[in-house]
Amino acid sequence: MGSNDSTMSERKRVRALRRACSVALSVWLALACGQRAEAQEVAPARIEPDDQTAAAAGSTGAADQMGSANAAAEKPWNQGVSLAKRREASALFDAGYELLTVPLFSQAAEKFEAALALYEHPAIYFNLALAQFNLVQPVQSYENFGKAMAYGEGPIGTLAYGRAREYRRRLSQQLGHLEIRCDTPGARVTLDGRPLFVGPGRYEGKVTPGEHQLLASKSGFVAATERVVLSGGERARVPLILALPEVTTTVRRWPAWRPWAVTAVGAAIVAVGGVIDWQAENAFADLNAAVTARCGSPSGCTSAEFPAGLRGDREAAETLDARAHRVYLVGVPVLVAGAVLLYLNREQTVRRRADAAVNLRPGLSPEMAGVAVDWRF
Repeated sequence: MGSNDSTMSERKRVRALRRACSVALSVWLALACGQRAEAQEVAPARIEPDDQTAAAAGSTGAADQMGSANAAAEKPWNQGVSLAKRREASALFDAGYELLTVPLFSQAAEKFEAALALYEHPAIYFNLALAQFNLVQPVQSYENFGKAMAYGEGPIGTLAYGRAREYRRRLSQQLGHLEIRCDTPGARVTLDGRPLFVGPGRYEGKVTPGEHQLLASKSGFVAATERVVLSGGERARVPLILALPEVTTTVRRWPAWRPWAVTAVGAAIVAVGGVIDWQAENAFADLNAAVTARCGSPSGCTSAEFPAGLRGDREAAETLDARAHRVYLVGVPVLVAGAVLLYLNREQTVRRRADAAVNLRPGLSPEMAGVAVDWRF
């Protein structure tokens, strides 16, 4: 019985897992079919008959077709485009149109992009935007729907124009809006690694929700980077300001030799005091030896008994000792002052902008003479 219960429990788990997979697959198919149905609500646009006639007029040579060709040539999207390029673009457009109705959106987008490289007709932009919408390329789709609407309803038709406007409105709510400005001449500005413009300039466009990296760079300047996080429908204005790099230099309060000169003078004075002090010490030692020899007594001599000839030696020793103390009183403060100055005059690291400078300009005129100082920082 235990074995049978275990087998039945295992079968129940397998059936439950199968039911869960079936439900998940059904939901995924429903979502996919819903998106496909929504995407195919809009029929692809076609190039106007006048434009197609213009593309074929070179081969037919008919008078009425030439008249249509002249009328079509006046349209803005036809300006500067040869008939040969229009014919080639028309063939690519037709191939993309067929792929779009299959639908094979990726292959269709490639055909439309190739056609636009030859001929920037609004209908090609519309169909490319439609393919990109289905390929989940919202930013490109938004931009190309806008280009399809650039000349009004005429080139793509009223229905396609209305749907393009509706798609742009919906995409605008889903995308972030970014404005970038950089006033530094020659600065290269990129958005997520994609080049935008060379400064001074300005960019305004849509971006997908989420985090984006902005960079402005120029040789000799510190690059300006900004991190922007946008949600759907949110707008942001970002100025990119480049700064000159800071240079590291070392400075002192005074010239390096001055504290050392004070220290050297103080040390010399103290050394002189040391010599005099040594002389005084020797004089006192000689005096003590002479007194011991003259007096003979271990207790020394009284003032009355002190030899008159040694009194001069005692005064000389005392004079040397006093002189050494006076020299010390002068030399030690000077030496200490030098040490303090050395500490205060140690090197200090400072940062300055690379363009910081002081310019001295002499000026001379009949009325005056002087020097003008320019300070940049």
